[in-house]
Amino acid sequence: MNSAGRATVRLFVLCAAALLIGSSSVYAQASKTEPLVKQVVAALAAAKLENIAAPDLTNPGFYVAALNIPGLQLIVVGAKYPAPDSMTFKLANKAYRDIYLDLSGAGLEDKVYIEDAAADGLRVRRRTEKDPIDRAELGVKPVVFDYDFKRQKLSLDEYIKMFSTAEDRYAAMLQALLAELKKGS
Repeated sequence: MNSAGRATVRLFVLCAAALLIGSSSVYAQASKTEPLVKQVVAALAAAKLENIAAPDLTNPGFYVAALNIPGLQLIVVGAKYPAPDSMTFKLANKAYRDIYLDLSGAGLEDKVYIEDAAADGLRVRRRTEKDPIDRAELGVKPVVFDYDFKRQKLSLDEYIKMFSTAEDRYAAMLQALLAELKKGS
């Protein structure tokens, strides 16, 4: 092989390695929501609460609520609610379960629904076959984070983008919930 051929092969190998490292680094990273989930779950346990709700201070009219099933999962839902006065009243009365149920209803604008199966933060893929599977709904598009993106009729890029969006939204919602929990302390 001449020097031009060897240079082409080296360039190909470097590009392939960069693509492999870039795509694998997303699922090799620790969950950025894991520490936030641990804080929310611990604060809920300390307050002896199953539910918590809060306004999203960065997104007027958007509310967030969570249901913690200890040792099993954390379900967090957020949406724009058409009756903000009702939410304000329920928040003032700490009617967190009612808010959770209201936000879980169908047809709300910008709805985000996250099932954190082990309450350990979102994961782009399971570590083992026995690990539970996280799920998210961003608007009307549900996604299962089991890394079987082809079954979901998604490309790897679409799957990774949906995961990143879900994790960012989940982190923001968890921070709103933490702020509410800290107010109650």
